[in-house]
Amino acid sequence: PKKILVNKTNPPLGRSQLPIYKEEEPKPHKEIYWRFNRENAVRQGDLKVVRAGKSWELYDLKADPTETKNLAKERPKKTAELAQMWEDWNEDCKIRPK
Repeated sequence: PKKILVNKTNPPLGRSQLPIYKEEEPKPHKEIYWRFNRENAVRQGDLKVVRAGKSWELYDLKADPTETKNLAKERPKKTAELAQMWEDWNEDCKIRPK
């Protein structure tokens, strides 16, 4: 008999949208990641880091929903933490199944 090779694929990243269709309350995400062209961002709770150029900016969306006050210099550790989370997520997205 001929041997068939099957490629294993990684499970998809993210959460199932099934609870929404079942009219159940979905569990909130811990973080939400995205990239659009050269813009990158991750949101964790009310905090969001954004990079549209070389440096990351940090915003508190609860206190500043229009993102006018960049907190990156006031909170460099949190900015670096969220930025690293985005970088790790971005690397995970590049992994292809063998």
